[in-house]
Amino acid sequence: MTNKTEHLIAEYADQEQMQLSYQYDDCIVGVLSDGRIVYSAYKILKVLQKEMTYEEALDDFYYNFEGSKGDKMPVYIWNIEDYTI
Repeated sequence: MTNKTEHLIAEYADQEQMQLSYQYDDCIVGVLSDGRIVYSAYKILKVLQKEMTYEEALDDFYYNFEGSKGDKMPVYIWNIEDYTI
């Protein structure tokens, strides 16, 4: 995690906010105004693909990440900067 990301989380994230395992630290792209941490779905897929195929990673993401809901759960976005045509 970069110093910039650490500062962002320390300054703006709800301290009770659910944060993913350290292996996803580089996937953090921001913090919502309600204190929830925002992760790049694309970057999470790239981490998952180190151990599985794209299709498996996509299934894992939708089931284990996107499927988790709650007030303290992170938010996942498909960032326009990660999108290529």
